Amino acid sequence: MIKLNEQGNGSYEIVLSKSFDFENLNDFKTYLQKVTEDKAKQLSINFGQVEYIDSSALGMLMLAKHETDMSHCELRLCNVKNGHAKDVLHLVKFNQLFTIQES
Repeated sequence: MIKLNEQGNGSYEIVLSKSFDFENLNDFKTYLQKVTEDKAKQLSINFGQVEYIDSSALGMLMLAKHETDMSHCELRLCNVKNGHAKDVLHLVKFNQLFTIQES
């Protein structure tokens, strides 16, 4: 299960669960819609608990990139630690599309 935290000052954080996959699609899209409707200035996607991601997660990240670019919202992927998730993000060169923070 993923959740959305409002950080204040126009900042939001989507906290991902252990598996970032197709099961998260509806919640992720709902949270992304709220962030863009609220005209957020910054969105952080927290990978701190993520151990596994699949191709649908990559699609969700591309959707987030598109939506935040359109609404002039800064997007960051944070707490991307060593392991499967980091390896996949680098393999598909998302480190060239996104600001990725390891902590």
